[in-house]
Amino acid sequence: MLVRLSVARDKLLELIATLPPCLIGMKACSGAHHWAREFDKLGYSVRLMAPKFVVPYRLSGKRGKNDAAAIREAVTCPQMRFVPIKNIEQQGQLMVPAKALSSNAPLRRQCHRDVRGELPW
Repeated sequence: MLVRLSVARDKLLELIATLPPCLIGMKACSGAHHWAREFDKLGYSVRLMAPKFVVPYRLSGKRGKNDAAAIREAVTCPQMRFVPIKNIEQQGQLMVPAKALSSNAPLRRQCHRDVRGELPW
């Protein structure tokens, strides 16, 4: 079933809960993992796909409805590789390196300046 609605984010879960059980396809991102967990709790079958695997199914420009049509086609493709849904702990582990990098940025810049200062040019 294809549903074309404009829905506010805070009302999305209420809307999905009113639909009969179905397959829900989404492009994988941190937000998609959250929604996949929520839809899974309601008993829906959720499949996440890497955006690079959805792009070949898009027929024209990157707009919302074109992306939705591409996802609809891609989710039913038998050769599609799906992304496993991450739990909260797994998503948290992915954020640790980003935090570590941002806190070390001044030190990293200083190291670059030191190395540049030692170059003979």
